[in-house]
Amino acid sequence: MKIFHALVTIAVPALLLPACNSEKKEEASLQPSADYPLKVCVVSGEKLGSMGNPHVIKHEGTEVQFAVKAA
Repeated sequence: MKIFHALVTIAVPALLLPACNSEKKEEASLQPSADYPLKVCVVSGEKLGSMGNPHVIKHEGTEVQFAVKAA
């Protein structure tokens, strides 16, 4: 499981980097919207909010929330 989390920690930012260099940049927000439909992280499957506030990325109007372990 630790290998999975390590791969996710490396892979997700690597997948998002090309989008950051595009004309339409992602917006990072500290406040998740109240009407977000998912209750679990799309990457890890952890319950959102179980490890602190979820990390929120908005890309081209679509919000995605990730469960992030506090360092």
